Amino acid sequence: MKKVILGMVLCLFLATFSFSMGFSLKLTGGAAYITSGDYNGGIDGLNAYYAAVSSPVTGSFSKLQLGMSFGGEFILNIDESFGVGLGVGYMQFSHDTETVTGTGIFGTVNTWTLKPSVTSIPITLNVHYTLPMGGVNLNLFAGVGYYISKVKVDSSQSLWSGLLLTSSNAFDSNSIGGQFGFQGGLGLEIPLGGNFSFVADITGRYVSLKDIKGDYTISGISIFTIPLPSVTGTDQYFYTYTATVSGTSYKLLALSTDASMSGTASAVHAKFGLSGVSAQAGFKIGF
Repeated sequence: MKKVILGMVLCLFLATFSFSMGFSLKLTGGAAYITSGDYNGGIDGLNAYYAAVSSPVTGSFSKLQLGMSFGGEFILNIDESFGVGLGVGYMQFSHDTETVTGTGIFGTVNTWTLKPSVTSIPITLNVHYTLPMGGVNLNLFAGVGYYISKVKVDSSQSLWSGLLLTSSNAFDSNSIGGQFGFQGGLGLEIPLGGNFSFVADITGRYVSLKDIKGDYTISGISIFTIPLPSVTGTDQYFYTYTATVSGTSYKLLALSTDASMSGTASAVHAKFGLSGVSAQAGFKIGF
């Protein structure tokens, strides 16, 4: 990770040394949308699966799509049209705890809860092209990014009103490590006087988080009302797999300490998609 960041800084330094042109600083914030990849596919599957095995069902789990995004970018203006920018940002996507309840055997109640969260710090290197358009500037940009991300999932289950099984699972990937991605977009710059401009950007991203594993704590465990001690560890993996009920297949999500989920032939490591779009606004200051 350090080599990647140093490489980006070196690129900007060399450009600065070679061209010795002006600088600008852009600070923006706004809303973001992500696809979430296998996670959202698994959410659709979980909702349908619970309805199939525990009907009737009350409540449902929501997809993880909307969040917030902030960023700052230091831009070297090579000439009036071209620039090179080194940026850092912060994105967060999360839900409050959601609950699904359904009817179990002999009229008992099955309850499942879920609370997901993903954060990412993108470090970006972009090429900018600015096109004057009658008092405003159109800015086109594209480049590579290094996305340092973290996934957290808190979940619990209570089957047959807690008579069969209860447990809570807290999963924290800490830092997955950097994943390379690409971003690009367009923006408008409206001069406000002096060296200040109002800016509004639309940015598209292509990023996929892979090999997600992390620390976990399984607590509140009881089987047939017999309490069991909590379990903690450092290697719990994020999976997607297929379950079949009455001839219908459902794509589901799982957290497992089995590195290959060897007992489930359809299991594969899940990918979390940060691909999506951000809409941000803010200010640009020239130096």
